[in-house]
Amino acid sequence: MESREWRSAVAWVLVAGLGAVLGACSDARGAGGSSGAAGDGGVSGAGGASGAGGASGASGASGASGAGGASGASGASGDGGVSGAGGASGAGGAGGVARPSYNTGVGFFTLNGKLYDANGVEFRIRGANRAHYDIAPTGGTLAKINAFRLGTPLWEGPGPAVVADIDRMITDRIVPILGVWFTTSDYADAGNVTCKSSTGAGLTVFQTAVRQWVAWYATYQSKGYERYVLLNIANEWGSPWSSGDTAWLDAYQSAIETLREAGFLATLVIDAGGCGQDAASLLHHAQALYDHDPQHNIVFDLHVYGNFCESSQGVPCQSWQTPLAATLDQLVASRSARYGALPMLVGEFGPGRDVGPSPTLLTPGYILQEANARGFGWLAWAWDDNNLPGCAANDRSFSLLTHPCRGYASRADLTTFGQEVIENASYGTRATAVPATIF
Repeated sequence: MESREWRSAVAWVLVAGLGAVLGACSDARGAGGSSGAAGDGGVSGAGGASGAGGASGASGASGASGAGGASGASGASGDGGVSGAGGASGAGGAGGVARPSYNTGVGFFTLNGKLYDANGVEFRIRGANRAHYDIAPTGGTLAKINAFRLGTPLWEGPGPAVVADIDRMITDRIVPILGVWFTTSDYADAGNVTCKSSTGAGLTVFQTAVRQWVAWYATYQSKGYERYVLLNIANEWGSPWSSGDTAWLDAYQSAIETLREAGFLATLVIDAGGCGQDAASLLHHAQALYDHDPQHNIVFDLHVYGNFCESSQGVPCQSWQTPLAATLDQLVASRSARYGALPMLVGEFGPGRDVGPSPTLLTPGYILQEANARGFGWLAWAWDDNNLPGCAANDRSFSLLTHPCRGYASRADLTTFGQEVIENASYGTRATAVPATIF
C-alpha cells in the first residue's frame, strides 16, 4: 500500500473507535447492532476492527467492520508432492498425499503450494469471514461454507462461549480459521493488531497476541483442535514492505519460533502487511518465512480491496494501485527452492460497487474467479457484517446476510453480495465448496 493509503488507514484507526454501537441480538456489547464508522484501517465502534482489509472485531460486538475473503473446492489430489529435503511424496491413501516427514502434526499441512487435510486430501477454502463470534452462523451448512475465519478473544482464556463456538463449527463440518484482531477486552485501539506498524507500539501489541496464543495452548491441546483448525496469527498486522526493512519478517520469524516451541503444529495463516493488502510483503518475505518454519506449514493471506485495480474490468489503475491479476500471478510464481510453491489465500474481499472503507469497483465474482483460476482459496468479508440497527444489513454493507442474527435459510436472507458468493451457480459456495474429509 502506498504511503498516502497507509496514512489514511492509521488516521481511521485513531478515530473510528468513537463509533456508536446500537443494541442487538446477543450480548450487552450488541453482537448484531448497527455498525459504527470505520475507515481504511479503522477500528469500528465498541468492538469491530475494520481495516483497509476491513477486519472486524474479535469480540463480535458490532462496530462497522470492513471487508473480507478466502477459497477453493476440495478435490482429492492424486499422487505427488515435493520430494526430497524432508518432503515425502507419493500417494497417501484414499487418493490423498503423504504427510511430509518434516511435518509432525496431526492436522492440516501444506505441500508444494497446496493445503491438505489430515487425510492427505487437498482442501480448497471457500467460505467467509465472521465479524461476530457471538452470533451463531445459522445456515452456514446450508450455504456449504467450508471454512469460517473469525477473531478469537484469547484474553478470555478457554472462554466457554469461544470453545462452544469452535465446537459448533467442527460439528457443522466447517473448518475454523481462528485469528486475533484485539488483545484486550475493552476493544481499545491500543490492543488492536489491525493495520499496526511493525515497530514500536505496533510490535508490542503483536507480541502480546503471540503470548496470548501460547497461553491458549492448553485448550487447543486438550480439545484436540489441531486436527481441525488453522491459526491466523494476527489480522492485517504490520507495515507495508519497503526496501531494507525487515521488521515485519523478523517479527513473524520470532512468532513462528514461539508458537512451534509452544506445541502449535497446525497450519499458520500469515496476512500481508499494509492492512493485509501489501502483496510486496509476501513477494519479498513469504519464502523466507516458509523456509524458517520447521513444520513448513503456512498459508499466506492477501486481502483485496481498494489497493487493487484491473483495466480489463473497467477499473483503471491509479498511481498507488496494482493490477490484481498480475499480482496474483506473481504470488503463484513465489517459490521456495527447497519446498516448492507457496500456499496462498485471498482471505478477504468485499462487495465491490465502491462500498465502504478502501472501496473498489472490482466485483466479488471477478475476484473469486481469479483466485480459483490460480488454485487459491478465498473468504468473503463477511457473513455477518451488519450496518443497520436490529442486526440487519443492506446492500451498502459488507454482509452476506440481510439479518445475521436470523441466519440463512433462503435467497431472501441474502444481500446482493451474498447471492453472488453463496448462490452463484458457477462459482458460489453452494455449487463449488467441498468440506474437508476429516469430519
